[in-house]
Amino acid sequence: MRRKIRYDRLILVVLIALMAIVVLVLGIKVLFFNGDKENVDPTESPIVEVSDNLEIKLDSYEVFSASDLDFRFILANFTFQNLDNKAIDFDLSLLETNELIQLNNIDEYLNALQAANYSYTKMGINREVKSNEASLQVKLFIPVEREDAATLTLSNLKNSAQFTFDLNQNMADISLYRNASGETISDGKSYDIYVSNAYVSSSMYRGDEQYTYPSTIKVYTFKLTVNELGEDGATIEEAYFVPDGSTEEYAALDASFSSMKDDNILGVPLKVNDTYALFFEIYNPDDSGISYSGVLRLKFAGSNAFVEISTTLD
Repeated sequence: MRRKIRYDRLILVVLIALMAIVVLVLGIKVLFFNGDKENVDPTESPIVEVSDNLEIKLDSYEVFSASDLDFRFILANFTFQNLDNKAIDFDLSLLETNELIQLNNIDEYLNALQAANYSYTKMGINREVKSNEASLQVKLFIPVEREDAATLTLSNLKNSAQFTFDLNQNMADISLYRNASGETISDGKSYDIYVSNAYVSSSMYRGDEQYTYPSTIKVYTFKLTVNELGEDGATIEEAYFVPDGSTEEYAALDASFSSMKDDNILGVPLKVNDTYALFFEIYNPDDSGISYSGVLRLKFAGSNAFVEISTTLD
């Protein structure tokens, strides 16, 4: 009988020891699991798998030419499909024309467009082919150098696939992308902005109320279209207009003013592809329908210098 009691006690001790070991192991697992969770950086980007197994499909294209350009160009819409259902990251240097132009190397052509007063930003060109999705639609800019070329071939250097464009088909009107007469300003890194010549605004608002002014005053509007911005963005802090032959400097109306068609740009952080306006009250006592030429002076946030633009009020 005494042996049986001792045997039962031994079993109980063993069971308690096993339970203690189980609790200890579980505790260690929980401790390490929570520790790993605490060490996870919540801001860390998820790992995205990329595959080179791509199918590239030409959906449509248009051919453009102009007398003030020494080259033609194609705007082509492509669909990139990852056949492994993974992310897309395609190097445009792998697309090369039969004129040996790689599509990652088109800056000189875009600069020539801008110099001829065409907006390549309005064209919606993609400068990279990258997506976390498995399918991506892009519009690519393809220069054509030879004047007498009837076709152009674009090759994928990765797999020798080719796309042939008939340059006598799908001709499009380049004037859709022409800027109005004005001037483009850029510091080469922070901003690229097109500034139009001015026109008279007939309906003005201050806040939500219509703004009335005497007949001796005309309000002139300069429209500004933001083509490009650097990473830090840009804001116009001050703006003045100085008419030719005048010593008077007109300050732009503050940000509380707007027109029925245009928002005021003064003090507003700019956004790419948006169009804004600067408004100036010009004293015109004779209501003579005058046309001023002069200088528009703009000061950007973070700069002590003014950008000066020769322009016209008409």
